[in-house]
Amino acid sequence: GEEPAQAIIQTYAPEHPAIKAVQYHDYSRFVREELADRAQLGYPPYGSLILLRLSGLEEPLVQKTAESLAIAAPEMVGGEVLGPAPATIGRVARRYRWQVLLKFREEEIPPFSRIDSTERAMSGGSQLKLGHRSPDH
Repeated sequence: GEEPAQAIIQTYAPEHPAIKAVQYHDYSRFVREELADRAQLGYPPYGSLILLRLSGLEEPLVQKTAESLAIAAPEMVGGEVLGPAPATIGRVARRYRWQVLLKFREEEIPPFSRIDSTERAMSGGSQLKLGHRSPDH
């Protein structure tokens, strides 16, 4: 059966809206505030994020390629560059992983043909994987 549950949350930010929403069981207020923030900043669902994940056997080369791609991406496809940074899981199957996140407001989303062309910027055995999230997908 359903019994009341108790959760213990440890945080350095007790005033954060997400923590307050949990504390006061105020889901609708949290959603309103979060969506307003996302609209102002151009994050989904009011914009798109495109993840460029690079991998390769030599970490310095993957890092350098990610840095070069982060510099070239705005000219190639536009958007705002977030990163580069090591991937959350930094190494998979002996391959080092770095990522660059591109953020686009809804009206700025480029055609995929321009995004796919970023793969041609790769060199030195690095691989590029694209991940796309948009309001429509």
